[in-house]
Amino acid sequence: MKDTVVMESSQSPKEARATVVRTKLVKLSASIEDGFFDICELLAEAQQHDYHHVWGFERFQDWIETASGLDMSGRQAFYMIQIANRAKQLGLTRDQLKLIKISKLKQIFSLDPDQFAAEIKALIEEAPGLSLDEVTNRVRALKGQSEQIFMTIKVERSIKDTIDRALELAKRNYGSVMLGHDATDISTSQCMELLCVSYVQDPNNSPEGQEIAEEQE
Repeated sequence: MKDTVVMESSQSPKEARATVVRTKLVKLSASIEDGFFDICELLAEAQQHDYHHVWGFERFQDWIETASGLDMSGRQAFYMIQIANRAKQLGLTRDQLKLIKISKLKQIFSLDPDQFAAEIKALIEEAPGLSLDEVTNRVRALKGQSEQIFMTIKVERSIKDTIDRALELAKRNYGSVMLGHDATDISTSQCMELLCVSYVQDPNNSPEGQEIAEEQE
């Protein structure tokens, strides 16, 4: 069924159609945001009540990655669950969260609400006017971590696949770390450090009779 367009006398057909498209985009954008937070809350419920057992799976992550139909990793599902649980714990509304990009929310809710409740609420208020880098570094400062820097490298697809496999292996071998009361994987940067340290410390990788000296202050 075609959209019915009521044209104002001053509008051309193109301008009228542009108005319809813009209106639809605004509505769809709102529904996408609501859909995201609906999924967060439903995943949190499913994990809390072990619904994956009802669906025939021993592990929640296995259901997510093989049978949920959500096209996401267990790690991504964890972040979404964390957003729902911590927002509920702190009494934050969906309207507040919808003002903030998801990438910023992931950073903010990596903070333990038992320890940083006031700081999280302050960041939620300020986040719409902050860049992702600013939010990330504010969060890292609260955790007592150093400021992040960013490295950009260009790699062939086959190399990217190898990197992804190595990072996933490092995460599995390291095991989970605790964020508040929740277990999660170590970060990608920590994985990179583990892989690099492993290579540097392997004597088979050093030139014969030489060692790579650490940079002196």
